[in-house]
Amino acid sequence: MNNTAAPAVEGSNEHEQIDLESSEFSQEMKARHIARYEWARGEISRRLGRRPMAVIDFGCGTGYGSMILAEDAHLVLGRDGD
Repeated sequence: MNNTAAPAVEGSNEHEQIDLESSEFSQEMKARHIARYEWARGEISRRLGRRPMAVIDFGCGTGYGSMILAEDAHLVLGRDGD
């Protein structure tokens, strides 16, 4: 199996949940979060060999990542504890 690594998280203070509309977070941090979801989207389809029927996004926060996953999946369910 060919394993590929997700984009690295730089620094130990990376936020797990961000709001893309907020000015509290740098453009670089927002880009890293988006890059990880784009990576996951590609990996899911690559490993399955097709578009996924359904994806569950646990810890989805505001849902921007779920929207990225929905570009390939037929159904995305986002769930967050907040």
